[in-house]
Amino acid sequence: MPWWGWLLLVLATPFLVCLAWLAWALCLLAAVWIAWVPRGRHALIVYSASPIWQGYCEATLLPAVGSRAAVLNWSERRRWGWSLPVLLFNAFAGSSEFNPIAIVFRRWRWPERYRFYRPFGAFKHGRPEEVERLVGKLVADLDALSPRRGRTNA
Repeated sequence: MPWWGWLLLVLATPFLVCLAWLAWALCLLAAVWIAWVPRGRHALIVYSASPIWQGYCEATLLPAVGSRAAVLNWSERRRWGWSLPVLLFNAFAGSSEFNPIAIVFRRWRWPERYRFYRPFGAFKHGRPEEVERLVGKLVADLDALSPRRGRTNA
């Protein structure tokens, strides 16, 4: 291969990697649209056993979303194995401020992420407003997607 062929290959590699990731992400979204959305599941919630947010997540957030979300506990990640929720988390949560996080899936749209890490920073200092606002927005968005499914009386 001539020198310019190697140069072209090196320059094209980042584009090819991005293209491969996009194809993988679209396959995962198609799986969600086929397997989850028709059954009223529109979200993935990931949280951990942090003393700052575990109690709030388990007492308020998880009951509010009910069966409309798959749930992963980051503290138990060594036991996760391979599943659609794990693959979705790895593909869409990102590498920072990913715990706690809610990822909402709408048909034919890119997922929306609700990052709770920073709001819980204020929460631990006695300012719960941002967490409550974000939970309210998440629940309202899920209600708009599946208004009669998965709600628990909390």
